[in-house]
Formats: sequence, C-alpha cells, structure tokens
Amino acid sequence: MKELALQVEDERRQSDQYKDQMEKANSRMKALKRQIDQNYDEMSAVNATKRKLQRDLDEQIEINDSLQRENNTLKQRQRRGYGDRTSNVRKATRNPSPEDDSDDDI
Repeated sequence: MKELALQVEDERRQSDQYKDQMEKANSRMKALKRQIDQNYDEMSAVNATKRKLQRDLDEQIEINDSLQRENNTLKQRQRRGYGDRTSNVRKATRNPSPEDDSDDDI
C-alpha cells in the first residue's frame, strides 16, 4: 500500500510539472502571437509608407518628364530662331515706343 501511495504521489508531481510546462508553453505561445501581430501591424505601416513614397516618386517623375519635354521644345524653338522674335515682342510690349503715344497730341 505504501508503495502504491508513493507511486501516486510521484505521478501527481509529474502531472504538476507537466501542467507547469504546459502553462509556460501556452504563455510563450501567446507572447509569440502578440509579437507576430505587432510585426504584422508594423509591416502594414511600412508598406503603406512605401506605397505613398512610390506614388510621390511617380508624380515627381511625371513632373520631371513634363518639364523635360517643355525644355526640349523651348530649346528647339530657340534653335529655329523663334526665341529672338519672342523676346523682341516681349520687349516691345514692355517698352512702348514714344511714337505710339498719339493720344498726347490731341
């Protein structure tokens, strides 16, 4: 009988040890799940930032392309001689000649 009681006590201690190990394993698993969730949230935020930066970059590339096309067009006009004519027209509109003041004679 005494031997049976010792065996039962031994099994109870092992059972308690297994329960403790299981509780520790469950606690560790919950902590790892929380860490996974946190990492997922962080990854989502990083991806959102990446998408925004990509949109900004695409917009800047589009603006750059547009300005480059405009610059090339202006260079072509300048090579053809249109630049000199336009600058002369601008000068004439800014500084009207004294001959155009025919209202003063009236």
